Amino acid sequence: MLDALRLTLALGTPWLAASLLLLRVWPAGVPGRWPGVLGAGYFLGMLAVAAALLVAERLLGGWHYQGILVASVGLLVLGIWLHWREASQPVPRTPQDHALSAGWLAAPWWVRMAVLVLLALVVIRLGGLLLEVVLRPVYAWDAWYYWSYRARGFLEHGGSDAFVSPWTMWRDGGDAYGQGYRHPALVSVIQLWAALGLGRWHESLVNLPWFLAGVALGLLVYGYLRRLGLGILFAMLGVYLTLSVPLVGVHIGLGGYADIWMVGAMALAGLGLFALLAERRWQDGVALLPVILAMPFLKQAGILFAACVLAAFLFAVLGPVWGFVLLMLVLAGVALVVWFAGLDFTVPVLGQVILEPGRIVLPRGGEFSLDPQWGLFFQRLVLEGSWHLLFPLSVLLVIFAIPAAWRDASHRFFWVLLVSLGLMTFVAYAGTLQAGRLQDGTGFGRHLLPFVPVIAAWAMLLLAEWSGARRHTTALVPGRQ
Repeated sequence: MLDALRLTLALGTPWLAASLLLLRVWPAGVPGRWPGVLGAGYFLGMLAVAAALLVAERLLGGWHYQGILVASVGLLVLGIWLHWREASQPVPRTPQDHALSAGWLAAPWWVRMAVLVLLALVVIRLGGLLLEVVLRPVYAWDAWYYWSYRARGFLEHGGSDAFVSPWTMWRDGGDAYGQGYRHPALVSVIQLWAALGLGRWHESLVNLPWFLAGVALGLLVYGYLRRLGLGILFAMLGVYLTLSVPLVGVHIGLGGYADIWMVGAMALAGLGLFALLAERRWQDGVALLPVILAMPFLKQAGILFAACVLAAFLFAVLGPVWGFVLLMLVLAGVALVVWFAGLDFTVPVLGQVILEPGRIVLPRGGEFSLDPQWGLFFQRLVLEGSWHLLFPLSVLLVIFAIPAAWRDASHRFFWVLLVSLGLMTFVAYAGTLQAGRLQDGTGFGRHLLPFVPVIAAWAMLLLAEWSGARRHTTALVPGRQ
């Protein structure tokens, strides 16, 4: 019981504080507001306390859990006060003009029944995953090799200097751990936060933030789809598509990996920027910018995902013609520089990039040599049971959504995002040393996980729009409309 109270305080306080503060930038009176802010608030709250732990440790030494928790309580009180002031103001009701765009009260009985069936399937799935988290100790392979291994090292060592490179450890000796030094520390510190809340390392309960990330992911997808004009059936179907992917369930139930946090960050950045472009509410950037900036600190490939998000947003804002012109100018400029001088620079976290005539060296990939294994791509994406029909669906989306992407900035953002993520994956797994991960299947599936909420949400948005069941949103003022 005491452990439950401590974990509730440690995980619930920053979650609710971030959620209540998000209400200030989320439009009032629109469907899905509370699920949306609770889903986004969890990821923002956990990332915030982990970043605060790292900053405080670097500046003051040691893990200042109590001080950060007190600050979270203060922000929670502020959020409650701000919400109490807003709750006293009336908000307009959203009109419903289609059975499939309706909320619970206005929906036909068959829509309600379908939603209840989907909800029951999601609850059963999450219930089984909760049992995995509560009963199974830290189990996942890379969790013990990197992420959880390092979180326990941080806890027992008492600081972030627990890990050094093997060369430094061999040269200087001292009290230091040898593994996990090259990966970003943010995800390990999230697990450390749960251990600090408990007051000790607990082999299973330190994984609870991973289960809650799955719950928050479902709330996030549902809230944003409702906000973007979808009814309860399409929104719940988007949640089911996201959480029913088997590998997503693996990363919810087996804590320690960084991938579920990348999935949450991509879901928040993708859906948030889609809403920003659809509604022209630039204040949403207050919540989205920290998530995009955090991506490179979640895992090494995060900087590539962040670059794809920013490139897609730029193309969406510029429009298809000017975006294509900019792309051609950039490619021509890079080609000229490479041809006459060459490029040699280091990408933070990832490593060195060399671009010369006849030679390309990519970080963590060595010499670039294009050799696509089409059969393996097809096997991993289509034939294996870990993806059901989601990735073949993405190919259809890219093809049939071209007219919508041409005329609408928000759809253009998702179109460019999905294409750029696909190209990045193809280059990495068809021309670098990462192709070995495609062959053995260990890293390829995890690399694709951040695609899942983007594909599922976009499919529901397009399906609702093509069927006339999407209620189009307009520019909104936070807290007043």
